[in-house]
Amino acid sequence: MSTDQSEGEKDQKSITLEMETIEQLREAHPHALDDSERIRRAIADSIDLQTAKSFQITRRDE
Repeated sequence: MSTDQSEGEKDQKSITLEMETIEQLREAHPHALDDSERIRRAIADSIDLQTAKSFQITRRDE
C-alpha cells in the first residue's frame, strides 16, 4: 500500500451491492441518507407523481 495517497483517495471506497440490498439498507437506516440521496429521491418521487397524473388523465380520455 502506498503511503503517498491524496486525502481524496483515502476517503474513496468502492462497494458493490445488489440493488435489493441497497433498498433494504435505505429502509433500515433512512436517517443515514445524505443530502444528494434525499434530492435524488425527491426528484424520483416527483417524476413518479407526474407520470401517475399523466396516466390518469390519459386513462380518463380513453
